[in-house]
This record gives sequence, C-alpha cells and structure tokens, in this order.
Amino acid sequence: MLWTQSQPVVMAFIRSMVAHQDDAEDVLQQTAYDIATHFDDYDADRPFVAWAIGIAKYKILAYRRDSGRSREVFNNAALDQIATAYAEQSDQLSENARALDHCLQKLSDKARTLIELRYTQGLKPASIAEQIGTTPSTVSNALSRTRESLRTCIRRRHERETR
Repeated sequence: MLWTQSQPVVMAFIRSMVAHQDDAEDVLQQTAYDIATHFDDYDADRPFVAWAIGIAKYKILAYRRDSGRSREVFNNAALDQIATAYAEQSDQLSENARALDHCLQKLSDKARTLIELRYTQGLKPASIAEQIGTTPSTVSNALSRTRESLRTCIRRRHERETR
C-alpha cells in the first residue's frame, strides 16, 4: 500500500532525472524491486516516500554509470537536493498526478492520442503530423489547446477539492 501511494511521486522524480521513458520505467522497476527486497530495512517512523526516493536516487546513479552516461546533467549534490524536494512535495505531486489522470480521461480520443504520442512516446510535432497525416503546425496548435484544457481542468479540480 505504501508503494502504491508513493509510486507516482517516485516515477516523477525518476523521469526528471532520466530522459527516456523506457529507461525511466526500467529504473522504476529496479527501485520497486529493491524496495520489496529491503522493506525490512524501512524505518516506519520516517516518511516512506522519502525512503523510496532515496533508493531511486541510487538506482539513477547506477543507471548513469551502467549506461555510460558520462555527461551528467546534475551532480550528486544537486540530485540529493532534488530528491529532498520531491520527498517534501510528495503529497502535492500525488494530488497533481490524480488530477491529471482524471483530466486525461475527459479528453477526446484524438487529444489523448496526441498527448500519448508527444509525451509518452516522445515524438516531435513533425513526426506526429507524419503519423496522423496532418501538418506540424496543426499538431502544435492542437497540443497547445489540449495542454490549456488540461491546465484548466486540473485547476478546477484543485479548487473543488479545497472547498
């Protein structure tokens, strides 16, 4: 249950450090495995999400080492600070993730497909346009409208929850 609640925040942290979605998912799986195998080491008096992010941080460092990524975007001190910030903001990040999931479900199939192609598959508007048979500017405009729709939906959902 602790992992299920913390997993979206841990994934957000990993995605902020690992550029490619597939690699980030691999790091997340390695993190989940270590959490499961070392759960007896968890101190229940401390926040679980901070512990999980700490494990993820070491998995990210191992990923960088093993994949030969010598050009690090962040040094270890910066990585520590980012991990701390994610742990401190975990409740807000979880609320945002739930709101985003809710709002994504409200999108049309076409808009959801564009979001999937752009942000999950990492395609640029030109590649998306080629795939769906339109122009890059049409794709860019549709993505812009969709992002604004998601922002509005998320804002409204947060406003309803804070009442």
